[in-house]
Amino acid sequence: MIELKFKNGPKIPNLGHRMKPKNAEEIIHPDGTVLYLLNTPTEKSAIDSLILSSRFNKTKSDVKYLTYLYSEHILDFDEPCEKTFYMILDDFGQWWKHIEEKLGTDDQ
Repeated sequence: MIELKFKNGPKIPNLGHRMKPKNAEEIIHPDGTVLYLLNTPTEKSAIDSLILSSRFNKTKSDVKYLTYLYSEHILDFDEPCEKTFYMILDDFGQWWKHIEEKLGTDDQ
């Protein structure tokens, strides 16, 4: 299984398109956009959210913000293992393949 480390516990991103999430941590993107982080009870739910975001969210503006939140605020890439290193070199829309490959699924 791919080793994903979380900076401050498992969190999921929220871009706040519909509303400000309750009990969310506000993050200011360098371009001034307000983004949000939500605590999640398990690492599995955080990883599932990452897989879904990477696989299905193809909006260019969303991808920019999701990549920023995962890279700078959610996942700890300070000492990446080899598998994680190759994942972060790839486009965000391909991260799910690295995770599912390591989890042993064949879904394409």
